[in-house]
Amino acid sequence: MDDYGHHDDALTGSMIIGEIGTHTYFRLVVTGPARGQVWRDEVAANGDLIPGLDFADWYLNWLRRLGALKGSQTGRRRLV
Repeated sequence: MDDYGHHDDALTGSMIIGEIGTHTYFRLVVTGPARGQVWRDEVAANGDLIPGLDFADWYLNWLRRLGALKGSQTGRRRLV
């Protein structure tokens, strides 16, 4: 277990790319069969590690959510 209460073995091979809120993060998986996916890490909050979209789709959804893409509407969309 690391300094934040995360279980190291489940999170090895990933890196935090964004914080969603208290004890909740987006993680980019960089090794293994899920490489390239963005997972929602709620391990410290409630023990869940939720697989999600591949990075390209996640990033495009994030840009749309911010309204950064031409012709896109802003709004809250679940990214993972």
